[in-house]
Amino acid sequence: MNNVSWNDKKLLKSTFSFLMIEGSILSIVAIFINGFIIKYYAIVLSFIFILMLIYYFCLFYHINHLNKISLKIKTSTFEIKSGDIFKQDVLKVINFNEYFDTQVDNKIIAENSLNGIYITKHINDIKELDLHITNELKDVKGEVNRSRKKGKKMKYPLGTIVEYDGFLLTAFTKFNEDNKANLDLKEYLLFLMNFWDNLTRVYAGRSVAITLFGSSNLTQFNDANNISDQDLIEIIIWTFKVSKIKFKYPTKVTLVLPNDLMKKINLYEVKEMYDNGI
Repeated sequence: MNNVSWNDKKLLKSTFSFLMIEGSILSIVAIFINGFIIKYYAIVLSFIFILMLIYYFCLFYHINHLNKISLKIKTSTFEIKSGDIFKQDVLKVINFNEYFDTQVDNKIIAENSLNGIYITKHINDIKELDLHITNELKDVKGEVNRSRKKGKKMKYPLGTIVEYDGFLLTAFTKFNEDNKANLDLKEYLLFLMNFWDNLTRVYAGRSVAITLFGSSNLTQFNDANNISDQDLIEIIIWTFKVSKIKFKYPTKVTLVLPNDLMKKINLYEVKEMYDNGI
């Protein structure tokens, strides 16, 4: 259920627009049927009021039970829905840190994080995964961090993608010397632009499912403390839209939100903002 209140401005605005339509229809009726409104004034007002209430409550119910919206962006479809990322039948994006670490020890990777769940429950041979990542990134310019005490020492640009057995592994967060995930907002934007670039250039034509990048208490924005999950969704859509990459093939990106997170999101507002030029 979406978090839309009874006095939501967009809800009230839509109801007012409906009222204006009713008024326009009655004006047309008054032109062709002289004296109709004056003769049935009380009935007409009651009818208008009842229709407006029905519209309002139906719209309120509808927008508060939205669990899926679809946006057309260039030749692509951007969909937001509730569900489990691991149950999607398309390429699934899993966030890694810039080192592509695979050590789940609640220090480098938390076992209850998306990254941790992926490694512990969906990977049978971690050594094989590590070897695959190394081979796939051999031509990517990385940077060696020899002072790092735990985890891998080669780090890669944010937005780097590695495909592995139906999943796309991407370098999402930077790690500090205490192995804590952190990002500046400008780095978050850089990640998204690089991610869309790599996704379009290498994986164009195939549908992918992503999660809400940055929606975790494990990821901290150094220069922005008040960014909500709603804000993150709008940023992701905006970067997808304004990316200078021209999509050669129709593609579909699905943002999959867990049910508990979906309850905090106003999909109606997202749809309205996009329709009005987000």
